Amino acid sequence: MELQAYAKINLYLDVTARRTDGYHDIVSIMQTVDLYDTVIIRCKEGHNGITLRCGAGLPCDERNLAYKAALAYFENDPPCGIEIDIEKRIPMQAGLAGGSTDCAAVLRGLNLQFAKYTEQELLALGASLGADVPFCLVGKTQITRGIGEVLQPCSPMPDCFLVIARGGEGISTPWAYRALDQAYGDFATQKEQSEQRLARILDAMQKNDLQGMSDAMYNVFESVVLPVHEVARALGQNMLAGGAIGAMMSGSGPSIVGIFDLEDKARDTCQRICEKGIAAFVCKPVN
Repeated sequence: MELQAYAKINLYLDVTARRTDGYHDIVSIMQTVDLYDTVIIRCKEGHNGITLRCGAGLPCDERNLAYKAALAYFENDPPCGIEIDIEKRIPMQAGLAGGSTDCAAVLRGLNLQFAKYTEQELLALGASLGADVPFCLVGKTQITRGIGEVLQPCSPMPDCFLVIARGGEGISTPWAYRALDQAYGDFATQKEQSEQRLARILDAMQKNDLQGMSDAMYNVFESVVLPVHEVARALGQNMLAGGAIGAMMSGSGPSIVGIFDLEDKARDTCQRICEKGIAAFVCKPVN
């Protein structure tokens, strides 16, 4: 079985509270885009282990979310030999849910074959593995709350072209949250202002207003990541100089997403970024 594991971007991302369980409450708009990894799942009779083959530099054992997904799906007792091959395209440690979407693809693929869980049970299992996994199971355009497990559909992202670029060192998500904790304390001000900011971007999306949506995009992680990540700052500036009507970091970074209304501007900008030795892709929203 072959599946496409799509990346996600954030059009809006705010943190509104620190939780007693060590997690943070977020409010976000997540959007599926057509940059994807390929995940192939096979069931081999005669043994019951899990074999994962993935990209160079990635762990292919219990440290990998895709491996954890197969273990969790079968409650550590697979009925056959599960073989998983992942062809990586989505940059890692980039704020694009590269690990989470592979995890979701494994859960989805196994459930297509074994039908062990209902949709809601599969979402709960995904949430136990990673905060972005429930969104990656559902996809399209969703408002996400809680730690990311509470999903609410909303108006789709207006049609456009996206340039996603990731250069320099990756960003550790735990480091980014610690930096936010130091900067925002209990996040009381963020919680007070977040719903108003969210309403502005949702209104623009409902009106299919690409410029209005771009103007209203917000990511609280930019406040702590961009000051220490020169490459990400420069990428945003390069995209705007290339004709993007908006540019913002996705997730905890350091990927930058440029919003373009014209394909030729997007492709020209992507080519110039690639010529600098930085990974960049032109893609579109998946709605």
